[in-house]
Formats: sequence, structure tokens, C-alpha cells
Amino acid sequence: MMKSLRTISLLTGFFLFLSLICVNTLQACTGIDLIITKITFTSLESDTYTYTYEIKNIGTESVPISEISLQNYVSTDAQGTNTKAAGGSKIDFNGSAGIIAAGASYTGTMGAYPNAVGNYPLHAYPYLIVDVFIYPGTECNNTNNRITGKIEVITTDNQKQHIADAAVNWNTDTKSFLVNHWSGRKASSILHYNVFNTSGALLLSGNTSEGQPTPLSAIQSGTYIIYLSDGEKVYSKKIIY
Repeated sequence: MMKSLRTISLLTGFFLFLSLICVNTLQACTGIDLIITKITFTSLESDTYTYTYEIKNIGTESVPISEISLQNYVSTDAQGTNTKAAGGSKIDFNGSAGIIAAGASYTGTMGAYPNAVGNYPLHAYPYLIVDVFIYPGTECNNTNNRITGKIEVITTDNQKQHIADAAVNWNTDTKSFLVNHWSGRKASSILHYNVFNTSGALLLSGNTSEGQPTPLSAIQSGTYIIYLSDGEKVYSKKIIY
């Protein structure tokens, strides 16, 4: 009798072990699965919070970096109880950054625009929430795409290495902007621009270069932020259209 009970107990344990393996197998994420592992603020200005980020692909398939975007929100607390949109964009402007392989990471620079969407000062909205997403691709897990950071700069010698020096002139007559004296890559490099409205929505995007007038004819009267990047350094300018 005791032997039979011992046999039943062993078999029960064995089948429980198999069931756990099956459950874990079913729950495993196979495909693309992106997470943001960290954000570090490099510059804080009234209209722009610039930060570096690290994205890791913890899935089993590679993802084109040209499909990845970040969306920013400022928040009154770390839980995101009260949030306001603060801009966002694709992270690979020129389509040349390649892929993030399974298990690999990618770092870059992004800007958030808290006061382009209204009056949301740092003392009242001291947290930045960043979401990562891909399009047109899909992820096997969308529950781990967010990171929250306290908005503060840890002073280092290279604190502003990601902020470009530039002269961006807005011509109210021709409704166009002109970039000069870009301090990033060589002058012939392509600069990507995004234009956000006061609701934090992306209205326009495209490519330009130094010395090339770029018209913005598809927007209406109002206040906007032009965000420029060469893929390494960033610059933003507020305009009144």
C-alpha cells in the first residue's frame, strides 16, 4: 500500500513538472520584444528636455530600427496618475541604423517638449514617461514598453555632447526655416526634422540640410516646435506661424 502511494506521489509530481514546463513554454515571448532599459537626461531647458536612452530587444527576432518610435509624457508622479504628451518621433531618421538583433541593445538621443503642449513646468511635472513601440511591425509583449525617470541632470563632463550648436532662422514671409552652423556631423549630412503642435502631436516630418530653405506650408497659424537631429545631436526651436 505504501509503495503504491509513493508511486502515485512520484507520478503526480512528474506530471505537475511537465505541466509547468508546458505553461512556461506557452507563455514564452517568441518574436520582437522591446524594453527601454534606461534614460539619462543630458540637458534641461524650458522648452526641451534632452535625454539619452537604451533600448534592448529581449525577444527572439531582430527588429529594424527604422520601425521604432518613442513617445514622451511628463507626469506629476512616477505612477503616471496625471500625464501630458510631450512629443515623440521615430529614432532612425535616415533608415540607415540597421537592426537590433535578439538580445542586443541600441542607444540614442531624444528630446521631450513639455511646454510645447501647454504650461507644464518642471516643478509640477517632475517625471518623464517614455513609451517605445514599433510600426508596422508588432511585438509579442506590449506590457513592458514603458520607463519612468525623474527629470534631473547628473552633471558630467560630457553633459551637453548631444546638444547641437546651430542657427535656425524662421522666415515669417516665406513660412520656411533655414539651418546654418550645425555643429554635428559634416555639413552635407541630412538633418531630420519633426514639427509638433501645442497638443504635442506630430504634424510634419522630413529631411533638410544646412543652407536649404525648408517651407512648412501644410500647417495653420499657431505656435510650434521644430525638432532637428542628425542622428547624434539634436536642436529644437519654437516658432510662431
